[in-house]
Amino acid sequence: MQLIKVVIAVGLFVLFGAIAVYFVVSDEDYETAQSDTVSQGRSAFEEGRYDEAFHWFENSARSGYAEAQYRLGLMFQQGKGTDRDDAQAVRWFRMAAKQGYAEAQYQLAVHMEYERGVAKEPPKMLGWYLLAAKKGIAPAMYKVATLYAEGRGVEQSDSNALEWILKAEAAKFPEAEAYRQKLVSRIKNRARAADADAQFLLAMMYHESRGVAYDSAKSLQWLRSAAKANHIEAQLQLGKALHLGIGTSPDDREAFQWFLRAARQKSAEAASLVGAMYALGRGVGTDYGEAEKWMLVAANQGVLRAQTNLGILYASGKGLPKDLDKAIAWLKKAAEAGFAEAMNTMVVIYTLGFDRSQADMKSALYWFKKSAETCAKAQLNLGIIYARGIGVDPDDDEAAQWLFKAEAGGNARAQMILGLLYDLGRGVGRSEAKAAQWYRKASERGDRDAVYNLAILYYNGRGMERDMIHAARLFQELAEYEDASAQNTLGSMYLEGRGVKFDLAKAAELFLAAARQGSAIAQFNIGNVYRRGDGVDQNDSKAVFWYQKSAAQNYAPAQNALAYMYAEGRAVKRDKKRAEELFKAAQEGGLSVAGDNLEKLKKNDIGYKLVTTKIENSIRAAVLTEEPLNLARWLEMDRIPKLGI
Repeated sequence: MQLIKVVIAVGLFVLFGAIAVYFVVSDEDYETAQSDTVSQGRSAFEEGRYDEAFHWFENSARSGYAEAQYRLGLMFQQGKGTDRDDAQAVRWFRMAAKQGYAEAQYQLAVHMEYERGVAKEPPKMLGWYLLAAKKGIAPAMYKVATLYAEGRGVEQSDSNALEWILKAEAAKFPEAEAYRQKLVSRIKNRARAADADAQFLLAMMYHESRGVAYDSAKSLQWLRSAAKANHIEAQLQLGKALHLGIGTSPDDREAFQWFLRAARQKSAEAASLVGAMYALGRGVGTDYGEAEKWMLVAANQGVLRAQTNLGILYASGKGLPKDLDKAIAWLKKAAEAGFAEAMNTMVVIYTLGFDRSQADMKSALYWFKKSAETCAKAQLNLGIIYARGIGVDPDDDEAAQWLFKAEAGGNARAQMILGLLYDLGRGVGRSEAKAAQWYRKASERGDRDAVYNLAILYYNGRGMERDMIHAARLFQELAEYEDASAQNTLGSMYLEGRGVKFDLAKAAELFLAAARQGSAIAQFNIGNVYRRGDGVDQNDSKAVFWYQKSAAQNYAPAQNALAYMYAEGRAVKRDKKRAEELFKAAQEGGLSVAGDNLEKLKKNDIGYKLVTTKIENSIRAAVLTEEPLNLARWLEMDRIPKLGI
């Protein structure tokens, strides 16, 4: 009995398995079979064998094949292979149209328009024409344009008519060019007749080269006409044109006035811009209360830029009480709506923690990855997070991938860090030449750390031929921005005549500028200058002053020099004990000659050794090496509101 059950089970399995295989094969072959049937029908139709074509199309159409349904509809429409029957044509066109067959959608709309086999239903007619037009059917594009232009079955709209007639013209529809010219002429006539909608449309046509040649002056002229007639969108666009200087010189004062007029007429976008201009003091005096008021108007209407700007204001506490809960709430609204800049700003707040007890890295990583889909700043931030292992396992390969994405989005800081990765061989193969290429790219976009690193490579001849002249030019560029390290290095170059003309006075000037910014190395160097009288009047008191400043920062060469001054009694009272303390401190700081000097001091010997000019001769790589990493310095976020025009 058990054996019989097994045999029956196997038999059923084989039977149903075979059926399953049959249906799988049939499903895979169905499209090909129907396509072959339609192909047979097309051949018969083209050769005038209409009865045969009708047969082929009907068989396939009844099986649900869209193209066959469409072609069967054509045969009923044209009375070929069968009696002409518009009702049957409509029936088959409708079946194919519902399956998304564009030509059938167009033909169904034609029948509706001319009431052939179907009642005239203007809204449905327009709907089918639109579906076909969106799929590239040129006659449908033309029809949609005429319906909008004439207001048949739809609210009259010259703007929509223009959009579709231009598409029909681009698709080479024969009658489109003449109709476009007629439409443009009508719009111009309406604009001249003080129709504000037509004036605005004509302004945008000149701005966007739609149906007319680009002309910024004419665009501005018609925007003004429409704006003066209280056309809200014209006021908004006129403000943008004035802000950007399109067709005129930039004028934020007038731009602000037009934004304000539009905002008072309930334009949410204009309200957002008014708020941003109050916050930034652009075209109007800075007023954070007014900024908050107008941003709230726009934010409550869903303007993502306004929500983001509000979050930035509340997070910064600039001009308003700092309120992280409000900041997060507004940023989250914009972030959840997909606004990348809001995501990135919120994620930096999560990462830094700000006034909260600790950073929320789980939330940070979620929003980092969401915003990194489109935001170069977020991509940079993720690169830094992975490079340093902030809340994740360190991963230089992953870091490099994100940095490459950020660089492609134009982020200069990402280019600089890519230079560091190549310089240090992290996540990419080590290559000083490629490091130089990335530093150069970032420096061209204004990243000063990249300029400095490139200068160091030229100075040391790493990844390129040594070029002191080029290095000096780059250090000079940074020195003009009060970069203390660049000032100090450039000072040493003037002191030695390397890459620049020998000039002791210029060297002293640069050392002093850097020293006053607190650079311990520069303070030591200017101390040497005064001690020796290089380019300045010799002055031991000033030398001691600067040595003391540098030594207070535990700079060993300065401690050694100051010890010498105490040992010799130069500008200070001779003090062997103080000299001994300073020599020891310098020795413990890693300066070997300080140990020799200490022995000489104990033996009352002479001939102390002093260190000459010092410079910083290494690249700036704090973003990869700093411990602990100053996230607030390196992570990029929007810290001030943006107009977003």
